Amino acid sequence: MASASRYGSARHAAAYRDRLLGRTRAISLGIAGGALAACLGLGAEFAQALPGHPRPAAAGGGPHRTGPAAGSRRAPAGHRNRPGHKHAPRPLSPPSQPPASTPAPPQTTSGGS
Repeated sequence: MASASRYGSARHAAAYRDRLLGRTRAISLGIAGGALAACLGLGAEFAQALPGHPRPAAAGGGPHRTGPAAGSRRAPAGHRNRPGHKHAPRPLSPPSQPPASTPAPPQTTSGGS
């Protein structure tokens, strides 16, 4: 630790220390705030990437789709998504053709010692 004579007096040394502490606190607060913002942003993106979590219409920061496939995900007329409405899952229907039955291939093993 530096002596008080280096800074002229104890008051100057305390003022210098307080400036350094203030700068350190400001930098720490900036780092913590940036980490919090990144955490919230990533959490929101991951939550929207999960099935059943639609992307809100107000989110304009995401990539926009262009080309012929851009309009292919529209809901049919009369089936618009409304905020706050949960859609009941549709019941599963049987396949149009039963799966072809094929015999399982013979099980083989590699040589060992």
